[in-house]
Amino acid sequence: MMRLHITAKLVATVFYMATCFAVFSCKPEGSCADHVNRMLSTAIATEDSDAVAALDIYEEALDILGHCPDTTLLRETHFRMGLLFFRNALPDESIVELKEAARLDSVLCDTISWQKTLRSIALAYESMGLYSSARESLRRVIEEMPDNYSPNYGHIYSDYYTRYNEMQTMTDEIADAHIENIDHLTPKSTELEYIYEGWIAERNGDYERAIRCYRKLSKKYSYYVRAFGQLHTARILMSLGKKEEACESLNEYEESNGMIRKGEKITKQLLQHHANYQDRRAQREISKLSQHNEHLIRIIVIVTTLTLLTIVFLILLLHIHRQRQLILKFRIDKMRQWREEYLTRGDDRNNDKSKATQQSDIFKLLKLKLNGGDNKPMTDSDWDSLEQSIIKDYPHFRQRLYDLCRLSTHDYHICLLLKTGMKPSDIARLTIRSDEAISSTRRRLYQRAFGSNGSPSDWDEVIKTL
Repeated sequence: MMRLHITAKLVATVFYMATCFAVFSCKPEGSCADHVNRMLSTAIATEDSDAVAALDIYEEALDILGHCPDTTLLRETHFRMGLLFFRNALPDESIVELKEAARLDSVLCDTISWQKTLRSIALAYESMGLYSSARESLRRVIEEMPDNYSPNYGHIYSDYYTRYNEMQTMTDEIADAHIENIDHLTPKSTELEYIYEGWIAERNGDYERAIRCYRKLSKKYSYYVRAFGQLHTARILMSLGKKEEACESLNEYEESNGMIRKGEKITKQLLQHHANYQDRRAQREISKLSQHNEHLIRIIVIVTTLTLLTIVFLILLLHIHRQRQLILKFRIDKMRQWREEYLTRGDDRNNDKSKATQQSDIFKLLKLKLNGGDNKPMTDSDWDSLEQSIIKDYPHFRQRLYDLCRLSTHDYHICLLLKTGMKPSDIARLTIRSDEAISSTRRRLYQRAFGSNGSPSDWDEVIKTL
């Protein structure tokens, strides 16, 4: 039995070494590249009719390129995925993919593609109203524009850069009611300009001009933009007593809303599909960790003839590593379960709970403090009231949060405010901290919970599902 056991170990070791050699010596053969090219062509042709199927093809291409890496094809796949997410109102996911494409453009030293990718990233930031981030993307393009590049092309980027400053000014000046209604828009320069011009005209009593501005939006590509223009057109017409025209505009608004609901359904399917893909990738990473542990065990067996101190030290390291892996796996499984519960509840129930929280007395107090109506710092009683309001709608929030990681009182207060949907800048004001301190805390909590680096927004997504 001992000889059989040793022989089995030797065979397994040889097989493992051969597998590693095969993986590391894998080259992007022509057949593999051709196959991926055909997949990308199919996905591009499928995007408009079936976005989920197209995303599935892109993700399958990424899996293939993981075994047969081809930087050019990998860049193109990430870029196309970024555009797909952007067209289906998923700017956060779009930015992640486009940034990876930009990194690969740098590796390939493809300046033109890199500049176009950064322009696409700027558009994604623009769609969320993050004009400072959009300007930063364009600034990098302008600064690294080659001397022999077309001057006219350089002026285009400079004009966009200047335009973002104007868009930021218009957004800061426009009415709060309009700001709430353009949260879901994908504003380009002309769209926001029409909205701003219509608001100015309406404020000055020039309702006919305001109607003309809003009606120009009804021909835009985005159904969110169309619905915005149609709704405000109907509102002004109703105030002017033109009920028939207002009803006609409202009917158009209902049609646009139907298309929006259809688009949101596709967006949710894309998000779910991509989440499942990320889960599969996480499982593969766990599998790789398990293989790495097996490799460590084999090393321990080989070095058993060395000193006892070395053996004890290695066993201790392995034990710590296993414990950490078990903890991380437990947390990942828990997060997957909570995310499934969150998605199962549906957007309506989640929004109802969020609205209930935002209608509580403590939330009104927070709004009062943010608006300058109450300059006193938060008291222990205020924090207790906020906690009770959150626990009322999300009874498992505190327990699940502490299951993920240890938290200080300050950390817990930040998590409570995140659960209410507060922006990081507002949280900084309520906790009397800087914006960078709040971002650092969110980043640190994600690293503490899952043992890997993540962005502050990654921790926000965790809080959302608890």
